[in-house]
Amino acid sequence: MKNVQIVILAAGAASRFGSPKQLATWQNTPLLQACINTALSVNRAGVSVVLGAHRNEICQHINFNQTHVIYNAEWRKGLASSISLAVRHLSTRCNAILFLAADQILISPDALNRLLDEAHTHPNRIICSSYAKSVGIPALFPEDYFRELLSLEGDCGAKSVINAHDNTVRKVSIEHAVYDVDTPEQLRQYHAL
Repeated sequence: MKNVQIVILAAGAASRFGSPKQLATWQNTPLLQACINTALSVNRAGVSVVLGAHRNEICQHINFNQTHVIYNAEWRKGLASSISLAVRHLSTRCNAILFLAADQILISPDALNRLLDEAHTHPNRIICSSYAKSVGIPALFPEDYFRELLSLEGDCGAKSVINAHDNTVRKVSIEHAVYDVDTPEQLRQYHAL
């Protein structure tokens, strides 16, 4: 892999959470800040964050130094709008994008490094996480798949692109990728893990 950008998807309204979950506390740090710190520890030269809902409030509490912030004014259109916006913004700067959700709080630097190592070995293939009999993000997409990511719509995430290429996708077991935060109760449960 020549140049990989890590993109943290953090534009959602978090309606089920009841407040901006990006700012919820995880290990004495706002959830989004913890995710940024993890990404920076792996790839300091290329971390971008897609913001949308609650942008102003989030910007008051998060340190975006060493990151590139992309504002998705159309965040209400769903996850696909953030993915395609990131691809449009970054396609001339990189030849692969690793997508990570801000609420995947148990993803470690080691997990991201395993995805990047697999991408180094297989630079033209999608590299995705496998967990709980499923696949998804964190996942890395080489530039050959950017056009497909640009065509996503609504709440359709990158999983549909992964599934469309199931026979060539490289899967890396990352069991913690199954854990994302949708409610305050889930966050409390994850603190106990």
